[in-house]
Amino acid sequence: MNNEINSEGLLSEGYGIIPKKTMKDQRLSIEAKAIYGFICSYAGKGDSAFPSVRFICHCLGISERRFYNHRKSLVDLGYIRIENRYDGQRNKTNVYRIIFDHLRFDSNHNESG
Repeated sequence: MNNEINSEGLLSEGYGIIPKKTMKDQRLSIEAKAIYGFICSYAGKGDSAFPSVRFICHCLGISERRFYNHRKSLVDLGYIRIENRYDGQRNKTNVYRIIFDHLRFDSNHNESG
């Protein structure tokens, strides 16, 4: 078995890691999971990514309002942290930090599956 990742085809533009717990968390909407997956795909093997809101919305086919609504649950549940990054003094972008531990799971969290 070859353990190398083929960088052709679907993986040619990069990839990321998505924890199964995130996908099984029934507190997250399908939109929140899609946003999380998108951010993870841009983080690669790291814990941060910085695609723009406009770019994420365009690629996922959602409005900014819908994006912000579902991104909030990712922040509230401890899946991501948003940090502001400034390019000089006028351009502000977000850096999304993916939190792989210390997730705030409650007793209603579904761990089965």
